[in-house]
Amino acid sequence: MRPLEGRIIKAIAGFYYVHTERGILACKARGVFKKRGITPRVGDFVVIDPQGTMEGIIDEVKPRKNEITRPKIVNVDQILLVFSLVDPPLSFYQIDKMLAMTTLHGFTARIALTKMDLPGAMNVLTTVARIYEPLGYVIYPIEIHHQVGFSALRDGLRGVVTVLTGQSGVGKSTLLRTLSPESGAVSGNISDASHRGKHTTTSVEMYPFEQGYIADSPGFSQYDVLLEDPADLEKLFLEIRRIGQSCTYRGCLHEQEDGCVVVDAVAKGSIAQSRYDSYVQMLRAIKEWKARRY
Repeated sequence: MRPLEGRIIKAIAGFYYVHTERGILACKARGVFKKRGITPRVGDFVVIDPQGTMEGIIDEVKPRKNEITRPKIVNVDQILLVFSLVDPPLSFYQIDKMLAMTTLHGFTARIALTKMDLPGAMNVLTTVARIYEPLGYVIYPIEIHHQVGFSALRDGLRGVVTVLTGQSGVGKSTLLRTLSPESGAVSGNISDASHRGKHTTTSVEMYPFEQGYIADSPGFSQYDVLLEDPADLEKLFLEIRRIGQSCTYRGCLHEQEDGCVVVDAVAKGSIAQSRYDSYVQMLRAIKEWKARRY
């Protein structure tokens, strides 16, 4: 049989399930990959040697354009950050930390906001739109059960590889199951005591979706932005980077220095207080991490 090209969409117990023109084939990887220190990942483009009608051997793993380690998935086009407007309450710090992480790794980020039908949600949505839309981030307010706002969301996911991520309990698995019923994603309930969701996804898998793919990230991904040089953090906050370029202090970290243009911009409302608070919190976490290392 002639070699087939395809894409790994799932990896379980040493088997790689490759989406090809002939359907999904269960494949093993040749031992040479282990010797070379190469582990095939979900999202990899591969060349396989078919073995019968439903199985194959992976002969080649093509070069990757990018990689995410949590979850382990490669060749991603964009990240969809999923947050609930209420229940659990929206965390601006979590949004900012995940946006910083996507910027650090060069991914396009979009934001889906769920539960817009619940009391108080629209007030929060107004605040989110005021802060993030001027920065160029696309926001999708949605209500999952009645699929309100899904037309724009589907347009934004069409034809690309999108990884869904966000805090537990915000509706990621329910959203994935609604977009791709064949995914079989299981949704969890919110704990009344902690307002945190139960972890419902245990492995990463890509699902074909309108000429592209969507994938759920396993459980709650606790992203940490750890930088060798704390001064690099401003590069991950678009407005702080832009305004900070004119700061009179060379190497200014924009904490509480008198005359700092970033601090002044926060006071004048040119930079949202919540964004600046997130920046300072992340900056302190980086300093603490460096202090522990040395």
